[in-house]
Amino acid sequence: CGLVHGDIKPQNLLVESIKGRNVLRLCDFGLARYVGDENGRVEFTGLYGTPGWLAPEQILESEFGMAVDLFACGLILFQMLGGYKPFEPAAACLDSSAEFDERYWCHTGTACRSLLATLLVASP
Repeated sequence: CGLVHGDIKPQNLLVESIKGRNVLRLCDFGLARYVGDENGRVEFTGLYGTPGWLAPEQILESEFGMAVDLFACGLILFQMLGGYKPFEPAAACLDSSAEFDERYWCHTGTACRSLLATLLVASP
């Protein structure tokens, strides 16, 4: 059981200062859906989410679960740390893995790269 946001992207992340600490908030739950079945997946019809920030399941318009939100977080984190999108065009995520260009990733540890590679798996 849980909630699938389905549209995690930089524009839906807000930073708020509370008592001198920055707090990251996720907003825009207009496309969010409750996942209540035993397999943790939900079926949607049509394209669901924002192009450029979609997981492969969303691009293929197949049923999906909370993993699409983790994939979107991986896309955002990859672009924040590397300075470029891991898949260009976005549909390239269907048949390839993220490329870590050494010019941008040479100072990033293997644990970070491993986390990103795990988040950006096409079929979790």
